[in-house]
Amino acid sequence: MVVGSLAAAQVNPDRQALRRARAGQPQPDSMVRSRAQLEGQCATGLGQMARRQLGLNDAQAEKLQQTNTKFAERRRTLMDQDETVRIHCATR
Repeated sequence: MVVGSLAAAQVNPDRQALRRARAGQPQPDSMVRSRAQLEGQCATGLGQMARRQLGLNDAQAEKLQQTNTKFAERRRTLMDQDETVRIHCATR
């Protein structure tokens, strides 16, 4: 459940920026930096929460972080595809 929460927290907080990026429009550097900072803060907070709720030691927390990082890009790709399908279906 916590891993699912980690994935859910990585949903793009700025949908307009995502749409601009998909349309090939440039994003302001400040938006990119801001998003990176927010993602880092979310990841840190969720990691701490997972560690507390699951009672993980240092080695277990590191392993969870490595696993999360390993699948992060695939998870983002799937979420983007899901959004594309939902938008397409909503416009029909």
